[in-house]
Amino acid sequence: MNRKTLSIFGALLLLASCSEQGQSPDVITDDVGGGDAERTIMNADFGVQPDVGFIMVPDAMPSSMDSGDMNSVSDAAVERVDSMVPHAAGCDPAAAPVCNGRWRRVCRPDGSGYDNESCEEGAVCRDGGCVSVRANIIMMVDTSSSMNQLIADGQEPADCQGDACPPWDFPQCDDPEAPKTRLGRVKTALRSVVTSDAALEARVALQRFPQTEGLHPIPGLMPNCRFGWYANHDGITRHNEEKAVERGLMDQYLTEVIPVPIGADGETDVDGILEHIDFIEGVRPTGADCRVHRDCPGGFCFEGGCQEHTDPELRGVGLTPLGQSLFYAGEYFRHYVVKQGQACAQDTDCGSADYSCRDGRCNDPLFACRPNVVVLFSDGHETEYDEADSFFNPRIQAKRLHYGLGCAEDADCLNEAACVGAVCALPGGPAPETVCMGSDRPCQEDAECPTYRCGFGMPNCPGMCAPAGLDYVDADGQNVVKNSVGTAFSLTIHVVDASGDPDGNSLLALAGGGTHSTVDFADPNALIERFHTLIGDKPDVSACE
Repeated sequence: MNRKTLSIFGALLLLASCSEQGQSPDVITDDVGGGDAERTIMNADFGVQPDVGFIMVPDAMPSSMDSGDMNSVSDAAVERVDSMVPHAAGCDPAAAPVCNGRWRRVCRPDGSGYDNESCEEGAVCRDGGCVSVRANIIMMVDTSSSMNQLIADGQEPADCQGDACPPWDFPQCDDPEAPKTRLGRVKTALRSVVTSDAALEARVALQRFPQTEGLHPIPGLMPNCRFGWYANHDGITRHNEEKAVERGLMDQYLTEVIPVPIGADGETDVDGILEHIDFIEGVRPTGADCRVHRDCPGGFCFEGGCQEHTDPELRGVGLTPLGQSLFYAGEYFRHYVVKQGQACAQDTDCGSADYSCRDGRCNDPLFACRPNVVVLFSDGHETEYDEADSFFNPRIQAKRLHYGLGCAEDADCLNEAACVGAVCALPGGPAPETVCMGSDRPCQEDAECPTYRCGFGMPNCPGMCAPAGLDYVDADGQNVVKNSVGTAFSLTIHVVDASGDPDGNSLLALAGGGTHSTVDFADPNALIERFHTLIGDKPDVSACE
């Protein structure tokens, strides 16, 4: 039987004993957690009504319960406890409620006593009111070249013939009402999600694979439906695989990976996201003459005249750098979202309604339970950093962001991962040590593995069974993600997988503490439903109770 339950039943037995024997006990102190939670209980014969309305009520109390069951409670149990014990007389109905764990202690309208009211799922009690714990979410969209393929048969739209083909003449690329490309289908699903009520309960940013604007793979070529205004890039500009990106560099090139960040006011920029997924991209001449691209600040030179980008759009260009993109998600959270402990002079310095400036430092009272989430959508597997000893391997990055990599003790790991042999071990048992290259399929030998894509424009490589990389420890100490003042935090990585492989990126999701969902492009409703579910998930707020 736990301490909180003993407090409740001790109080009830005391009251019953006094009633039957007509005796007045001495003053008793009921310790319900120590500190401010301690309350003095006196018998009514002394003129003081027992204050049991503030007892720490467990979360569930079945009618028959042994000591092993005492840690779990229902809301109905609270009402039963309230009905069994007297309440303090003379409370003020006009007084503001106070918090008691996750419960609100509210004076009854007639002033006869207190009732305990539970906050709804995903909310905690603060200053007498229920506060929703809003998640910070990145929607990471696969913008590799394969996302241009037709859903029906995997063809390139430019090769399609007949009435079943989508529009494919820039800037009219695909049909927004009935998209026929993979990327078009995802854009439709995202439009539904970011305009939903569930999205209002979160803060959402949009991420793509690294791309630069206005730099085309073929000089002098006007934008077309294959790549629009964009070119794929090996990481953000001037980042050469270092294991951290400085804030100044992120400020300059953030839009190459996060085209729509969470707003400066801490809210979702819904209009900005919709602008990138509305199937419309615009380019127009500025009227300035040019000979080379650098003659056109922010634009490019075409046939002697400068052009400028007027309407952005997600485009499918290049390879699939899942791990590097997860790394950039962590860097974005590190520099811009998680402000815990940063220096400040006033609340506005913290840049978010979640934070207030206390004693010269930004503080989020819900920091311990506020989720930081990446919802990764992909139709394929890592194509650039699949080696088990690569820092940017997607499984390694997912584990780094959620559990941590190397350690000296359990405290060096996150989210209940234990330190075993200097490695943060995944909770729930060991993960596969070897997987097929180009997949997260467990294997023991090469013959169990299918061929896989091993380079752009190259034929598929023979199947290979290789180390999964989950025992990787970073030699430079970048084993967990910390914000700019050294506060460790974690991200949860959910994967929505449309690769057609049931294993897909399943181990990536496991390493990131999230869920792995397989979807079919041919079923648009399933894709929309999965996005809605992940955006609308209520956080576990027990750490903030």
